[in-house]
Amino acid sequence: MIWLVLLLAVGYGTYIAYTEYASGLYYLAGRYDRMMNPYGIDPEAPEPSEEDRKFHRSMFVADMHADTLKWERDLLERSNYGHADVPRMMEGNIALQGFTIVTKSPIRMPWSNCVGRNNPDANTLLTAMQGRPVFNLHDRAFYQIERFKDAVERSKETPGPELRLIETVEDLKALVADRKAGKAVIGGFLGIEGGHWVGGALEDGEAVRADMQELFDAGVRMFAPNHRFDNDLSGSNEGCEAYGLTERGRMALQEAARLGMAVDLAHISQAGLRDAAEMLERPFTVSHTGVRANCEDPCRPHRNLSDEEIELIIQNDGVIGVGFWPQAIGPSVWRIADTMAHIMRTAEQMGRERSRHVALGSDYDGSVTPLIRVGNLDVLTTIMRRRDEPFSPDEIRNISGRNVCRLLATVLPGGSRETARELCAELDEVEPVPLQEAGGGSLGGGAGSAGGLGDAGSASFSGDSGSSLASGSLLSNTVTWIARSQSALTNRLHGQLHGAPSGAGFGGFAIILASFVYGLLHAAGPGHGKVVAGAYFLANPGRPAQAIGLSAAMAFLQAASAIVIVTALLLVAGTTISQLTLQAKFVEALAYGLILLLGLAMLLRCVTGRGTCSACADHGGEPGQRPAGQGGRLRDYAALAVGVGLRPCSGALLLLLFTLAAGMFHIGVVATLAMALGSAITISLSALGAISVRHGVSKLALNAGGAAAVQRFGPMAARGAEAFGGLLIAAAGALFLAAAILRMGHL
Repeated sequence: MIWLVLLLAVGYGTYIAYTEYASGLYYLAGRYDRMMNPYGIDPEAPEPSEEDRKFHRSMFVADMHADTLKWERDLLERSNYGHADVPRMMEGNIALQGFTIVTKSPIRMPWSNCVGRNNPDANTLLTAMQGRPVFNLHDRAFYQIERFKDAVERSKETPGPELRLIETVEDLKALVADRKAGKAVIGGFLGIEGGHWVGGALEDGEAVRADMQELFDAGVRMFAPNHRFDNDLSGSNEGCEAYGLTERGRMALQEAARLGMAVDLAHISQAGLRDAAEMLERPFTVSHTGVRANCEDPCRPHRNLSDEEIELIIQNDGVIGVGFWPQAIGPSVWRIADTMAHIMRTAEQMGRERSRHVALGSDYDGSVTPLIRVGNLDVLTTIMRRRDEPFSPDEIRNISGRNVCRLLATVLPGGSRETARELCAELDEVEPVPLQEAGGGSLGGGAGSAGGLGDAGSASFSGDSGSSLASGSLLSNTVTWIARSQSALTNRLHGQLHGAPSGAGFGGFAIILASFVYGLLHAAGPGHGKVVAGAYFLANPGRPAQAIGLSAAMAFLQAASAIVIVTALLLVAGTTISQLTLQAKFVEALAYGLILLLGLAMLLRCVTGRGTCSACADHGGEPGQRPAGQGGRLRDYAALAVGVGLRPCSGALLLLLFTLAAGMFHIGVVATLAMALGSAITISLSALGAISVRHGVSKLALNAGGAAAVQRFGPMAARGAEAFGGLLIAAAGALFLAAAILRMGHL
């Protein structure tokens, strides 16, 4: 009878795992997405005035680079994690967006100084978690292309803004006309970032032409030969060899230009850029970059353009998309405009029009930390208007959209320099899209616009399946409700931070209360605290008081870690926010490493017959009330608390930074502790639920098989339970550690 109970339990568990595949996918890929795509924060970001906002909404805004298709989010639905989707783009008044397709991303360890051709590929892990093509780079790319086209078609049939694929100059003209008329539409052009598979394994010109034609026929209109790796087309600016264009690379770029694609030389080696500039006759672009001049930590010089490269691009009448993340521009959001100004001065010294060669190249969703939210691009407009040497209105319009319009109107099928001159000159002023048509109002400005608490919130389940509460299973719907509640609460907390600058009275109390509720809901979403606590008490006997105490230790240690890091590094040591973020990432990686070691230790105990498993084997039944093994459990509790608690809560870090910038750090400390209390309550419920499940299964087994069966099979079941719990904890630690290391590799 006991074997029948175990068989039914395994069968039901397999059924749940299968039917809840979408929720599992959400957990793994969504957690990784949140770790890789947070927003940065700069408390010095300006608050746009009504005049700033009005000017911003009168422009045709174009951004050259977003890697959003890489992630398992629905473009048409607002997500409370990651960087970009159509509703948030509309809030930022984006009219034209480059959606770039990444197929390979290197794992670059912090001690490495270059990316080898054969470096491990992080996207293999990601695509496996997402259920996408894993081993074929061509198939990875075309999966993303079809995903974008599916969103385009669905946007025509559902309420909200229309998403439109731009393939020809006629498409661009229609988009310009509709935006000038105030219609809620976003144009998207597809770009390849890294043509690693183009041409196949053989030096065959026909194969290169066939691959480029296939990309063009699929709608791709921008082509970059490299993405961080050296490959058969060219060396990379981060590559270990950094050679120039190969013969195959020359053929690929010539074919791209002939077909009507914009050539994107982002990530290419300096030798490769020189080769391309000598060869190409039409304007090309570097879609997302910074400049090496005045590159201040954490800016990475080798990733950015030298003055020589800038001059080559300007001579070609090309366009440089300036990135929004610290490794491209430095530690301050104001450095975005400073980088633009450097390019403009270079053009002026060359006798060219100052603002003709600069554009926006955010790199949203590119595993970076942009310092400006996509829904708050008016902050960048404000910076350009308010800097010590402000840009003129005409220069801002050029940078914000005209230059991208000019590039595409020149190179796309049906395009020419004359067409570009006529079409893009019309972009003096467009009719603002009403915010209700854009999908909602702005979520705030000022410091919050250049980062904020949204990246600390739980990932919303907004994939193609389960995106509505009206469909899907109870578990999927519950996850969706929690995520949406987290998003709403994040915005409420964001508003409270800006609405109580003095930190006094009701405003301060509201921040503390909102933080407590945020902690409750944030912990209800996917996170390693619940996974570790639940898995441990499912695998090992424990009492409710122990579960509650351990959960509280985890939550309050996370809060204390955030408070200590901000106080010690920012207030005492005087480090910058970017340096603080870097230190926090190292602490995060260490914490995940401890979780991995704990899981492996549990597995080792079962293999060697020591500890809890051994106690069960010697006595049978539940060892929870016996003193034997108590020291081992205390060591486990300490390791669990430190492993989870050592990682500072990202929401608490951002809350402390906001309140510090607003002059109410004491309120931030209290609110952080309130957030920890909320998290402790939710994690405790997870641990108590695990204890109840373990007790219920034990009782069911006793009733089904009797004491003799429990005495016989109990040690085996206990050993299996701890092995399973150890495996789950180790897997969670390994997953989060891998993501943390990958993030460190992008720093």
